[in-house]
Amino acid sequence: QYNGDRADISDFYKGRKEMPKRPLSIEIQAERTLIKIALDDFGARKQIKGELSDFDFSDQDHMNIFKALLSDDSDDNNLTYTTICDYLPDENSKKVLSSIVFDENEIIDKEKSLSDCMKALKAQKVKSQIDKIRFLIKEAEKSGQIDKIEGLQVKFSTLFDEIRIL
Repeated sequence: QYNGDRADISDFYKGRKEMPKRPLSIEIQAERTLIKIALDDFGARKQIKGELSDFDFSDQDHMNIFKALLSDDSDDNNLTYTTICDYLPDENSKKVLSSIVFDENEIIDKEKSLSDCMKALKAQKVKSQIDKIRFLIKEAEKSGQIDKIEGLQVKFSTLFDEIRIL
């Protein structure tokens, strides 16, 4: 029982486990995995740079790290944590990079992980666009803009087909 003494607080928490961390979303996990793979593998970094943009990342720190990866113009494999940190705009991005670099989870199949993570980010981007189109369709229906609805439905259909392909 706590009686107001600061020393008692530490006794109160002794033996208690840390609160479980909230699981990361699929997109955040994919972003972290892509960054980790890009840091370790020059070929994968080149592939990621060719297929994704910084706007495909939902987390601002991950976006900053990706931009830092893009700003390294060298064609060698000597990309280091320190080199990337030089390009990062704030301490929080550096902390996130550090947590990614020192993450103990091993990536077993890099090729499959690379492919799956890029698909996840692309799918999330398309889902976001679909949600925007749905909203615009509802707004157009409310305001009676029938000609606008038809164009939005075509875009919706195209995006829906695109997500099925992914």
